[in-house]
Amino acid sequence: MKKLTFLVISMGLSLFVMCIGRSNPPNMPSTPQGPDNAQVNETVTFTATAIDPDGDSVAIRFDWGDGDTSNWSSYVASGIDITMSHIYTHSDTYYVKVQAKDVNSAVSGWSPAKKIAIGWFKTDIGAGSGFMVSVAVGDGRDDGISRVYGACSDTHIYEFEWTGSSWVRTDTSSSVSVYEILIFFEKINIDNQS
Repeated sequence: MKKLTFLVISMGLSLFVMCIGRSNPPNMPSTPQGPDNAQVNETVTFTATAIDPDGDSVAIRFDWGDGDTSNWSSYVASGIDITMSHIYTHSDTYYVKVQAKDVNSAVSGWSPAKKIAIGWFKTDIGAGSGFMVSVAVGDGRDDGISRVYGACSDTHIYEFEWTGSSWVRTDTSSSVSVYEILIFFEKINIDNQS
């Protein structure tokens, strides 16, 4: 509901009464909808909706969580979904929020955040779910053959060996701790330097 303020101006014998409307800000938008994870440099799309208690048209903007905030969208009717896209250039976990404003420039608070994990996903080489935490090349078996090793967010270390025509993947561990992953990769790095 709009609040009305009356301004009374007296000028000599004339009396002027003006009605000045004041807009309520849009309600705080709900958490934006979008993917839980994506690859580095992949375009990700989020959707949000804003409702204005006065029924005013609204625009939204996204805080992408990486230091970048989108421009305001075009104005749409209250309650209509607005979609925007973004590209993350670094592997990390980000928290996306949305804010709304109405045509009278009244601005809402920021929404609750939607978490998105950005990484180098290994699904394109057939290694389970999650994303790569670290990658190394070295002789992990001490047999003189270099292989690719990927430590993944599912706490597994995968070994990839090129056979000349295809990659062969081996899960070298059923589940390891982050400490064990660091020790394994440190061993490969030391072996590569010698």
